[in-house]
Amino acid sequence: PEAAPPDDPAPPAAPLAAPPAAPPVKKRKARKPRDPNAPKPATSAYMYYSKHHRAELRRQDASISFGDLGKRVGAMWKAAGPELRRPFEDLAAADRERYAGELAAY
Repeated sequence: PEAAPPDDPAPPAAPLAAPPAAPPVKKRKARKPRDPNAPKPATSAYMYYSKHHRAELRRQDASISFGDLGKRVGAMWKAAGPELRRPFEDLAAADRERYAGELAAY
């Protein structure tokens, strides 16, 4: 077989096949409604830290986006030593005790 010269038109394209059938749509399982009387779950040390430092970072730079703010707070938490984390871990421990007490009473 000889190679076709480069100025020859491309061979005719094959007829287009019908698009494949779409996979069946999975129905999402309905969520179990939350009991409004159930105790509110405990807050983690990171969430206390985040709440405290987000407000601080917002004051420093009001134009920072929500995503960038989260990235900065996460990096700060990761870099924070045990002595910086201690007050937030104490708050979280107290909240876990509160939750355990409320859950037992519930």
